[in-house]
Amino acid sequence: MKQLKQEAKKIVNKYPMPEKGVCLKDVLSMCQPVMKELCGRAGEPEDWLKYLYDYLATTYYPENFQTDFMSERKPAVDFYFQVLKKLFLREKKETPFDRCRDFQLLTDIEREQCEIKEEYDRFLDCFYDYDIYEFLRISRECTPFDTLGHIAGVHHVSMYI
Repeated sequence: MKQLKQEAKKIVNKYPMPEKGVCLKDVLSMCQPVMKELCGRAGEPEDWLKYLYDYLATTYYPENFQTDFMSERKPAVDFYFQVLKKLFLREKKETPFDRCRDFQLLTDIEREQCEIKEEYDRFLDCFYDYDIYEFLRISRECTPFDTLGHIAGVHHVSMYI
């Protein structure tokens, strides 16, 4: 476990942050040696990003999506998401705000004063615990739709109305 955290940290520190933000395919290529090892006998899927997209879609909508998710690959999936989450934090600090990619969430003070604090807290819990942002970023690369751009844009507008 400690070794995986060290590997993740190495990748996060080594990753050259592009001006437009994190490139999921570049991150994947940096993570693949570790992910391949974590998959063991299960082997790697042909297309990791599509696999990750299908995995999350099946998790959210089991009645609408079916994937041949192999539990042996779960450590590799978790490793990639761990690296992505850290890189997205770096992206937020190192690149300009993009209203079609980034979410400007409430400050702690605003959250405490919010009339629907419990609902907002539940939203944040779901957003972080269920890899929603990662799913939206992956879906940008795996589908012809920019759901993230729409949701982030609407969120941006709603924060200032």
